[in-house]
Amino acid sequence: MTPPIFSANSYPAGDFTFEHYSQPAFALLPQAFLMCSILIKLDGPSTVEVNCGEKLTRRQLSRGDLIIIPDRFSIDGAHVEACEFLQLCLNPSVVQRSAKELGLGEHVELAPVLGVVDPLAEQTIYQLEQELTSAPVSNDYIRYWSIPWPNIL
Repeated sequence: MTPPIFSANSYPAGDFTFEHYSQPAFALLPQAFLMCSILIKLDGPSTVEVNCGEKLTRRQLSRGDLIIIPDRFSIDGAHVEACEFLQLCLNPSVVQRSAKELGLGEHVELAPVLGVVDPLAEQTIYQLEQELTSAPVSNDYIRYWSIPWPNIL
């Protein structure tokens, strides 16, 4: 079974955004995420600490490592060292539509992941970046940031 084709042309503006971040160390206050996010690390090693309930998770992320944050996922706080990454934010309906196209049923839930290597996801994100930056596409899909996101230090 082949994965669904993910292209800027197959989803309306607002269903996803593609963001590039290059930033110094930052901290996140407690929050819940409204969209699913898939992030890929672009530069060398950085340490990430995420506090979720009673559990503190610490990982050293390297180039190509992925982070997956499901929609409605809550954290009690986090700290991230200086880093550069690409982030794909997906409306929950995109995840459900893709699951249905793959024959996984009407409802699927993503599990949070911090620092995993997934060559298919990595290739897909790089291909989407290529598509969005090489062809004329609405700015509704892509954002470049070189400031802290969000800066709560």
